[in-house]
Amino acid sequence: MNKIDVYYRAFKSYRKETKERKDCLTDLSLIKEAQAKNDILEATKYLCIVDEEWVQRIEVGLTFVEKALAEERQFIRSDGEIVPIEKVKKISRSSVEHLARHSNMITHVPEEGNDLVPDKIYMVEKLSDYAVYENRFLYMLLSYLHEFIMYRLEKIEKISATYDSILELNKDVTFNNQKIKYEVKITDHRENNPYSIKDEKSALIIQRIRDCDQIINSMLNTDLMIQVSKSPMIKPPITKTNVLKMNNNFKNALALYDYIAGYSGLGFETEEVKREFHPFNDFNASEIAEALNLTSFISYKIGNEIEDVLNTAYEEEEERRRQQEAQKMVDRINRIKKKARENGQTLEEYMLLLEDRNKMLEKDSQELILARNKVFELNKIIDDLNQEKIELNHQIADLNLEIAEKVKEIDRLNQKYIDDMKAIKLQHEEDIKNLNKEHADKIAEIHNSYIERIDEINENHQIEIDELNYKHQEEVDALNDSHYRELNDMREEYENERSQLITNYSSRIDQLNDDLQKNIQEHNEMKTSLENKIDDLNSALKDTIDERKAIVKEYEQKLVDFENSSNEIIEGEKRRNRILQREKEMMRGEMNAMRLQNGKIEVGSEFATRERFMELEEEFVAFNAFFKEQWKYTKKEIRKMILWERKEKKKKINSPIEEIIPSTSNGTEENNSESNSVN
Repeated sequence: MNKIDVYYRAFKSYRKETKERKDCLTDLSLIKEAQAKNDILEATKYLCIVDEEWVQRIEVGLTFVEKALAEERQFIRSDGEIVPIEKVKKISRSSVEHLARHSNMITHVPEEGNDLVPDKIYMVEKLSDYAVYENRFLYMLLSYLHEFIMYRLEKIEKISATYDSILELNKDVTFNNQKIKYEVKITDHRENNPYSIKDEKSALIIQRIRDCDQIINSMLNTDLMIQVSKSPMIKPPITKTNVLKMNNNFKNALALYDYIAGYSGLGFETEEVKREFHPFNDFNASEIAEALNLTSFISYKIGNEIEDVLNTAYEEEEERRRQQEAQKMVDRINRIKKKARENGQTLEEYMLLLEDRNKMLEKDSQELILARNKVFELNKIIDDLNQEKIELNHQIADLNLEIAEKVKEIDRLNQKYIDDMKAIKLQHEEDIKNLNKEHADKIAEIHNSYIERIDEINENHQIEIDELNYKHQEEVDALNDSHYRELNDMREEYENERSQLITNYSSRIDQLNDDLQKNIQEHNEMKTSLENKIDDLNSALKDTIDERKAIVKEYEQKLVDFENSSNEIIEGEKRRNRILQREKEMMRGEMNAMRLQNGKIEVGSEFATRERFMELEEEFVAFNAFFKEQWKYTKKEIRKMILWERKEKKKKINSPIEEIIPSTSNGTEENNSESNSVN
């Protein structure tokens, strides 16, 4: 039982005591309802999203590292020394060559017919040395990978197990003769939260990281790496030997090192998952109110220094309860004796029946506890659904406010466009009046200027006109005609310009009308879209509530099914445990047998203890059972093989001609014989 369970049990016991008093329940209700809208709890957890790329690169690279380790590269080291001839057991070619170059080791001449025997001779001992550069590189790579993985794995586990919360309470409570004001702010930071966020994808990737680290540790514990670890570790930069460049396994191992050495990131991202409880549901509010009431009582006890008085009253109450329990036990024993006499049974027989009944009641109690836990979980789910419903209602209210603002904006824009259209029309009418007046003034001015010019000509040349009246009458008429045509042309030009301006203003008014209609249509579409969105949200809310109700019904049905199938599950688990225990004993026996074959285990004190010898005996029984079953199967296979050989011999005796005549049917008979032999 951990610390959290102890606190939970103690708090449950405390609440159980307070539930028996009405005045305590009244105080609890007043504290719970006081300024409930100001109560808020904000809990924050952290989710680590691991980048799968570097994990995958390590997994792929470790396969090549494992193959490179399997090559067990080595070189032969020759160590030689000169020893007396009496200690020599075997002569090598190097010994003879050394003796030929050093004849001083022969100090006496043998007798005729005897062999030449030197006094000393050179002995060579060839040893395998695994501390080659490539193996040292593999050891350095595995050590670096282990540190690389553990650094990131520790950070991931630390962040995932981090929990932050802020609790704020502000209450004013008035009882009959008491007034309490609570101002509470609790900030909680924990780095060992066992109830972290459950994310299947991240959990699978983290498990893959742990598997990679286990593979790396197993490689570091091989005999090759243990021997290489005794040599000095190489340091970057890596010398790219021919083996590291040409051998496929070492080349991919070097690529993995380059990738890891150049990897600068943490390999994961952290996402905060915040959850806000505001306001609290009835259950949580009651628990917090209990804690606040308990805090008030403790401060009252300390302030009045009544620890001894309360302790005396507590001991008296405990003594009363013990006497009450003892009296209940005596009454129970008397009832048992009375029932035993009435049924004509002895006390022993009646006690056996009671024990059977108690076992049945304990079993029912366990099932009832499971059912209560399930109901508690379902109540939590219902509370979450109610909280989600409240949040959706808040969202709907916000959307309604937004829609009302949009409608007001549409009305304002419509009024603005109407006012703009009126102003444009008034401006257009004013512009037309100004243009007409301007054109009339220009025409009058031009007409007056021409009249003044004609009068001036008449005055200056009146004498000449009189003298040459008859002579230049045609020229004067022609001049009048030309001036009249020029005046008409100017008048037509100004009329065309006026018509063009009127046309431009008309097209501009039409365009403004089109833009106004388009904006009105867009606002209508926006209004329709918002109404559809509200309908969809209402429909989705209704569907969500229906789905949640269906889930609750499904959980209730599952609870019933769980109660019905719990016995079958327990029996299945027992059978599975027996099978797993047998497989465990088989695997342990197989491991001990392999250790015995490799000389890793000897008869001694390792299995001398009672527990270890019982394990060895269980392994022996399991292996005997396995041996008997395997021998039955092997006997059947031997019988099949003997019968098959007999049939083949009969076939060869009955058809000797087939061996003499060659096959000419594209090798079909030969293929058939091969397939039969394979079968």
